[in-house]
Amino acid sequence: MHKELSGVLRRGLVVAAAAASLSLVVAACNDNTSIDPQRDRVPPTISLTPLTGRADTVIAFTTEAKDNLGLKTIHVQAIGAVGFVYDTVFTSAVTDIQIPFTLFASRAVPAGTPVTITATAFDGAGNSSGVDTLVMATGNVPPPDVKVISPTSGSSAVLGKSIVVTVSGKAPLKVLSLGLTSTGPVARNDSVLFSSPLRDSITMVDTIAIPANAATGTLTITPFLRDSLGQRATGPSITINVQTAAQINSVPVVNQFCVGNSAFDNACGHNKRVEVGDTVHVEADDPSGIASLGYEVRSTVGGPIDDSGTYLSSGNLTFEPHTFAMRLPYTNFPTTAYIQVFATNSNGVRAYAKLASGADRIDTVTVVAGVTRFLPFGGQVADAV
Repeated sequence: MHKELSGVLRRGLVVAAAAASLSLVVAACNDNTSIDPQRDRVPPTISLTPLTGRADTVIAFTTEAKDNLGLKTIHVQAIGAVGFVYDTVFTSAVTDIQIPFTLFASRAVPAGTPVTITATAFDGAGNSSGVDTLVMATGNVPPPDVKVISPTSGSSAVLGKSIVVTVSGKAPLKVLSLGLTSTGPVARNDSVLFSSPLRDSITMVDTIAIPANAATGTLTITPFLRDSLGQRATGPSITINVQTAAQINSVPVVNQFCVGNSAFDNACGHNKRVEVGDTVHVEADDPSGIASLGYEVRSTVGGPIDDSGTYLSSGNLTFEPHTFAMRLPYTNFPTTAYIQVFATNSNGVRAYAKLASGADRIDTVTVVAGVTRFLPFGGQVADAV
């Protein structure tokens, strides 16, 4: 009895040891696989390209996918004026392929109705290309286009302040409404409804107030548009980093539209030839809020100020524009003057408009005699002879 029991115990220990050894081997294999430096980690690429010049009811495009070793699957989907799904699995090594697609919309679908096409590719190692998106429209007309002009994605905002958002949209079937939605620290859905006659391109300006007790984080703003048929199109989202005032150590950015653009050389917010009562435009952006805007005019660089103006703001807006009417004291014409524009944020930090090099901008202008009077809308100068 004892011998038989001992034999059974020995056999059990051998089996247990073998099982443990097998488990270690399997675990080791799994670990080696997960950290295998030879594993393919290069994702495939995929791109959608529209094909134009087709019949009004046709939506035509090509899908091109590439991979360094071999594609496994391609998924293509269309929604909107045309519904379509395409999936394929490759059973042999295919590293580069182009697939043309021709979709047909009903003649009852109005021209300009958008079709959103997405495509994704996977390779044999499971790497994904990500999603490529193409927006087309029926009737051989371009699809609606809507985007946020300002602020730029990645900008910062401060709790208790407001940001000014400019949205631009265009549609071949005219723009009925333009708006935006926001998620994150501030949830908002706002739009402007336009009256007839509708325009094919237009902009809107909206203000998003960020409460002082809102949470910090990422504010996502998505623009949208509705055309005269009521069709809704969305544009690319932007993100704004919402922070506390203590996290911000910012400097105002003044007349940023002039930086790096030679068209504004010595004409940033004004003309190169000005009259004594001409205007100068100043705008500034600062996440801590704009407290004031202003301009200075001198007859010599670094000399005494001959004319200046300051516009005081509440400091609650992170973007502020203002146009000044100058009062130049000059009486001898033509004469040379030097104009600088500046802004101060709510923390008391003051900055002038900059050149691309980072140096303070000083515009050289010629002051001439006379007063400019604009003609009525549609007016023109005619020869009396």
